[in-house]
Amino acid sequence: MIFHTDVLIGYFRGNQKAKEFISGIPYRDRQVSSFCIMELVQGCRDRQEVRTVKEFIRDNFAGVIHPDDHISEKAISLLELHAGPDGLRTIDAFMAATALRADDTLAAANHKHFKKIAGLDIRRFALRRERVEWLPPVHEERSVKPQQELTLRGLGREGIRK
Repeated sequence: MIFHTDVLIGYFRGNQKAKEFISGIPYRDRQVSSFCIMELVQGCRDRQEVRTVKEFIRDNFAGVIHPDDHISEKAISLLELHAGPDGLRTIDAFMAATALRADDTLAAANHKHFKKIAGLDIRRFALRRERVEWLPPVHEERSVKPQQELTLRGLGREGIRK
């Protein structure tokens, strides 16, 4: 399963449902796009938060998928079809193209831009705004050290501040 940035933002905000959702997927099946990591890093306030994001990804995801020519070409094609009528944005096009190329499911809270993309398997995550204690997901292969809660800036329509 490839995780969209919005699911991880929910986790970094301390959302219990996001923690449970991520934890419910076996470690070996958890992946992210490098674009997801870039969006998270872009929202970090300082180098410590960048380190925290990178450690979280390293400790909790089996793979990071980087775009290749096929993913880039598919993202362009998806934008041509869905940018105007469906509001698909560039990074979302890359994430959808990544899931299609990997023949994998895309887990996303905001699925409205993706629902008309042929062949894309979406697992909708219902993100509810709630505050909970910061706990990283624990998977069966190894335990993970707790991460500090982050207040990332600049991501999403409302930002992701507390």
